[in-house]
Amino acid sequence: GDVTEREGMVIVGAAWELAEESAANVGPFTTWGEMHRQIVRGQLSFLSRTEFYDLTESVGRWFGEREDLLGYPIVPRLLHMDLHMSNILVSGGMVSGILDVEEAVIGHNEYDLMRTELARFGDGYESLREAFFEAYTAHVRLDDGYEGRKPLYELSRWLVGLKCLTYSGSRVAPDLAEEARRMRARIRELMEESPVTLPPRRRGRRRGGLSSF
Repeated sequence: GDVTEREGMVIVGAAWELAEESAANVGPFTTWGEMHRQIVRGQLSFLSRTEFYDLTESVGRWFGEREDLLGYPIVPRLLHMDLHMSNILVSGGMVSGILDVEEAVIGHNEYDLMRTELARFGDGYESLREAFFEAYTAHVRLDDGYEGRKPLYELSRWLVGLKCLTYSGSRVAPDLAEEARRMRARIRELMEESPVTLPPRRRGRRRGGLSSF
């Protein structure tokens, strides 16, 4: 697979989520904002060649207007990027192994955390979400402003969902047209719900957004 051991180190192969079709490796990155920008660019590059091409301009502009929200120093951490119950082995009440690590990258823990939150703690699971975050933050403190950055991460994951829908078709959803409509609606909803709210120290500083592809 993509993961090997060399001289006592675990080597994780090329991260497909960061890449466009023409390049398997990109980086290194100096900031998390720069890395996330490349993630989104790769997603939009793919979608520009699918039936969802009409979303790329508005979504790219939306991200570009908000990229300064990610422009601060982070503590880099290893992210699994597909952590759910089917990928966690448990023995004797303890985690004994983690599967499906080919998507692993180094980045902001918020990006992986949002995936877990989005997939597992929807409406009706607020008490479970609170218990999870209480346990999580006992080990890793959340950076201030996570709730304000979460829409960027969620929209990025919906773009991945569109990619999966394109690749996998009926294996993802029996009614493809209805699932595409549902995903488009959620993307529009996120874009309408999330006004630009930049940190005061970043306001007025622009560095070329994602609106030009």
